[in-house]
Amino acid sequence: MLSIFFIASCVSQPNIGGSGQALQITYEAEELLVNKHYVQASEVFLRLAKENPQQADFYKLHAAQAQFSAGYDEKVREMIGTVDINQLTEQQRSQLYLLSAQLYLNEGSAGQAAEQLQLVTVSSLNAKQKQIYYEANAFAYALMGQLDESIHERILLSEVLIKHEAKVRNQKAMIALLNLLSLHDLEQRALLQQGDVYEGWIELALIERKTLKGTSEFNSQLSEWEGRYLFHPAHALIASEYFLESQLSLSDIQNIAVFLPETGVYAEHAKAVRAGFMAAYYQQEEALRPNVRFYDTSKLAVDLLYQQAVDEGAQLIIGPLNKVTLKELLKAEILKVPVLGLNYSEELNNANLYQFALSPIDEVNQIVEQAILEGHQNALILAPDNLMGERVAGYFQSAWEEKEGQVLAVQKFEVGVNDFSHPVKIMLNIQESEFRVNKLRQVVGGVEYNARRRQDVDVIFMVANSQEARLINPQFYHNRAGSVAVYGLSRIYTGQQDVRNNVDLNAVGFCTIPWLFDDVYQGELSRQVLNETWKQFPDKFLSLIAFGIDAYGVVPHLSKLKTMHYQGATGELSLNNANRIVRKLVCANFKQGLAQVITEDEQSLSLELVSED
Repeated sequence: MLSIFFIASCVSQPNIGGSGQALQITYEAEELLVNKHYVQASEVFLRLAKENPQQADFYKLHAAQAQFSAGYDEKVREMIGTVDINQLTEQQRSQLYLLSAQLYLNEGSAGQAAEQLQLVTVSSLNAKQKQIYYEANAFAYALMGQLDESIHERILLSEVLIKHEAKVRNQKAMIALLNLLSLHDLEQRALLQQGDVYEGWIELALIERKTLKGTSEFNSQLSEWEGRYLFHPAHALIASEYFLESQLSLSDIQNIAVFLPETGVYAEHAKAVRAGFMAAYYQQEEALRPNVRFYDTSKLAVDLLYQQAVDEGAQLIIGPLNKVTLKELLKAEILKVPVLGLNYSEELNNANLYQFALSPIDEVNQIVEQAILEGHQNALILAPDNLMGERVAGYFQSAWEEKEGQVLAVQKFEVGVNDFSHPVKIMLNIQESEFRVNKLRQVVGGVEYNARRRQDVDVIFMVANSQEARLINPQFYHNRAGSVAVYGLSRIYTGQQDVRNNVDLNAVGFCTIPWLFDDVYQGELSRQVLNETWKQFPDKFLSLIAFGIDAYGVVPHLSKLKTMHYQGATGELSLNNANRIVRKLVCANFKQGLAQVITEDEQSLSLELVSED
């Protein structure tokens, strides 16, 4: 979620009693830190701790800081747990509290991070530590939804930042925070007329929100603002030409480069994306079509491919499709030309990067919304015992608990099996019921047996493909859980109304792309229109064809997606503040073997019933 790195210059020298050897080794550790050899530096600090008992806690603290820079949070927790805080100076204690706060922020525990930050004596920190302190405070407040407080911390951060680039980056973060406020909230804050730096930021955010960049009206309002706030720190942001950034528009782009693999594991997936992309391209009026050139990411390193595309005049890169390749591109390039990445990673952040993916996160969030709408509270999660299952089960648990739902258990099942009775029985506590009955039989002889499932569950989230789900769902009926609501991912629906096979999915709900339902998707490139195209691919690639359609169709709207929605084949698309395209899907459930979309009237009825309860 967040990584605030320890800076080598934060290391303060201990009072080592004139020990030249210890001083020399300390310098060696600092040199390792400067060269980013964090683990080795940590080992040197730990050796110093053993050799200098009186300064052991000081060295343990800096060993922990080095491990934090290396990204080993668990080791950091262990190390700071061995530090005797009473043996530290006030400055060192503040460093410890600051480090502890960073750990809490990394795991998303903003409230606990804020508690640690309140213990810090700011005056004891050096300039670099103050930067970390104010940025950590800003993050903590933002995570807790206290946007005003977060902005004020960033104002203080701006005062201690030295490098121009860092100041501009911090000011862009302030604008992003202000954009999280509604227009009404901004206008109400502007009415307070505090006449300070904060009010200047509010007015600047209002200009950006209410007036289109690049217009004469926008430039006039910006000039007027500069005249009223002559010494405001935002002049640095204006000088960086942030407010002159052009709106990305297809009408302005003549050359598009598309990065897709032609060989390898994802080659077939890429063909489906390309088929949808080109269908959308040729559907557009010929005079308005840009030049499109495809680049094979399986033949050349992505950084070299990017430079080649830029040299050949590309004004926009679409792709790559693979997450690893996308990460490699971000490591190697500043991104002079915007990139619409066809995958998503939380770790990636670049002003010129847009991320668009068929992410299960969108599905999970909407399934959870639907389950909450229907009044459910206590959940079980059933997922495959692999990395994907663990990741998606984690998405479900986080999203559910964020809505104040309770996850009673997460049950895993073995991949590749055909009998799911065992994990289902364990999840529903059926085995425990059977065990009690068998023990009773041993004591009193024959007794009638009716297994009882756990009674505290009202919803099950199932992470499974269509084949697995067809085998799992009947197990819920067999084990007396037929009244429990069940939701699956979009993968349980192949896109084909296969009554004979899908009857085993009756009552299971899911959320998927609108393109799979002709009566929902209103675009010109419906499944019916592209009948000959999608029939060339397996059913599991249907969503990738829709993905390709939107990868082309969304381009003219990218700069506007924070304030408007685009009705795409893969969902109603909008852009969040991390430049990730978020999809609002359609939800459906199986009735008599048919996937049927849940209408707005049905959703309203569910909401009314929950309200009455």
